[in-house]
Parts: sequence; C-alpha cells; structure tokens
Amino acid sequence: MIGRGRLWRLVLAAAVALPTLARPSVARAQVGYPPSDSPYRDFDEKSVLSVVGGYLLTGKVPGNVGPSDAPLVGLRYDYHIFGPAYIEGRFLHGFATHDVINPDLPVYDRVLRQNAPLNFNIVDLGFVVNLTGLRTTHSLVPVININVGTATDLGGAGDASGFSFGTNLALSGGLGLRYLPYGSKFKFRIDVADFLFDTKYPPNYRDTNGGTPVISTTQSLTAWRQNVALTAGASYSFWR
Repeated sequence: MIGRGRLWRLVLAAAVALPTLARPSVARAQVGYPPSDSPYRDFDEKSVLSVVGGYLLTGKVPGNVGPSDAPLVGLRYDYHIFGPAYIEGRFLHGFATHDVINPDLPVYDRVLRQNAPLNFNIVDLGFVVNLTGLRTTHSLVPVININVGTATDLGGAGDASGFSFGTNLALSGGLGLRYLPYGSKFKFRIDVADFLFDTKYPPNYRDTNGGTPVISTTQSLTAWRQNVALTAGASYSFWR
C-alpha cells in the first residue's frame, strides 16, 4: 500500500514531468502552417477547357518560303486520367506570311512577292504532367507536356514556285506554369514549347537555271525546323 507521503511525492513528480512531456507535442503543433495560412493546397479537377493566345518564333528556311513568325490563337482541352497526368488536345491557328519565289530566276530577281499569306493550323494530342501532383504551392503548379500531331495549311494551293506548306508531322515538348486561385474554377497557364515541323521543298529548288540554287544539290528535299511558341491561356474547370 502506498503511503500518503509517497503518494504526494508521485503527484509532485508527475506535475513536474507533464509540462516536459507535453512540450514536444506543442512544438510539433507549431511546425508548418495553420490550414488557412498554408501555401500548399490540394485540388481536384476532371477536365479543363482553355482559350489560348501567343506567338510562334519560326525557324528560317532557304528562300524564306516557310511560315514566318506568327501570332497564334486556339483552344486546349485537358482531361485528368490519373495522379498528376492528363491527356491534352490542342488546336492552334497561326497567321503567318512567306515569300513567293521563282527558283529559275537569278537570286536578286527571284522573289516574286514578299509577305504573302500562309496561314496554318496545328492539331495535336499529348500528355501533360503536373510536377507537384494535385497540389499547388502559392497557387502555382509547374507542368511539362509532350505532343504529336500535324501542322497543315488545309490543302492550300502551291505558289508560283511549286512550294506548298501542305500537311506535315508536328512534334512538340514544353514547360508551363499553372495559376489556380483557391476555390475558383477559372485558372491560367503560360507555356513555352519547342515545335518541330518538317519542310518539303519541290525538286526545282535544286535547279541551277538561275545560277545559285535555292538549296544545295546535296541537301535533302525534306528538312526539320525548330519553332518556339510562347503562349498564355485562360481556363475553366468542368466536373470537378
């Protein structure tokens, strides 16, 4: 049986020890942020439709017959499939120009028309990954994407030189940053992407009738060109 004196000593010892035992719990409770002040927010979304605008910086081609630097407008649709991954469909329209040439004329007389219209469409499909998953940091989410599709002038007639932009394979990869205001279905995203198009030249671009050919006689009639696109989009989330 515990004596009264010993019991009081146990109570006193417990009174002294409790603040010490409680201190780690208090410290742990103070680590991080209160939920209302945390810079990290989980979010959930199923699909996102975006209106996109931007600018394409195109790679130069011999004779300047390919599309020039061009403003872009379009739509993008993202569908969440699992974890941080989305399927992305994209349509972009470019308002470009190019030079019309006659490869049989001397170089100084070769350009028949400068800045002739050469509008084109890019339609592609790909994957997007949120690098921070379904969580924002200060409402921001970095993303990466890779897409494959076509760049086409929709069957536009060839120019006087025989050149036509036609329909070409288009490959792209890029980095982006999403801004997701807390509690809002409206979201924003900026991207920088590298597009690869193949350019097909007509055979007479190798002719030497005008002296210097448009392309070297040893050069392939198909060449890949890099094009950098800077875009920004405003989005709306559905079925969250």
